[in-house]
Amino acid sequence: MDNVLLMNMVIAGVLMGVGDQLAQSLELYPLMKGKTMFSRSFLLQRDWQRTFRLCFTNGIVLAPLAMKWYALLDGLALPLLVSVLLDQLLWGAVTNSLFYFVTKYLEGESVMNSIVHVRRNVPLTIRAAFYLWPLVQIVNLSMVPLEYRLIVMNIVSVPWSAYLSLKSASAPTTASPGHIKQKGSESESSIEM
Repeated sequence: MDNVLLMNMVIAGVLMGVGDQLAQSLELYPLMKGKTMFSRSFLLQRDWQRTFRLCFTNGIVLAPLAMKWYALLDGLALPLLVSVLLDQLLWGAVTNSLFYFVTKYLEGESVMNSIVHVRRNVPLTIRAAFYLWPLVQIVNLSMVPLEYRLIVMNIVSVPWSAYLSLKSASAPTTASPGHIKQKGSESESSIEM
């Protein structure tokens, strides 16, 4: 493993952890009533396993794939806007699907429930991504050397990671062939298998 890949993996994992801790702070803050974010009780209420799962997913699973993706995009020498569009639609769907699937699966959810989580969250996440990432990618793909593109993405992604963490931690679903049912909900709806 080369140093650039290792550096990108570590940075991707650490910054995803920062984003998750930001998300958990936002989730816990209303419950803390006057305690500081670094008080013992505030730190003990955090879900450190969740943070580890997200760091693992982003650093070990997604970062190496992202390095390959950026090398592929660079090698194709496509017009900038075509590269950004491919990045948003194709790569965005792949990485967000992997992110949601792997994090749910590592939580102990079944493959089917993890797939249901992907189907429920990826379209909304891709739509939300269009508010942030196209402009970032225009700058990133046109001005930043290939080996540093993932670092730029991960620095910008700290608040995005908080958003993904909050979305990934949303209510789990149970699945049966052809149906999904949200836990705690009486309604069922069909999904295409």
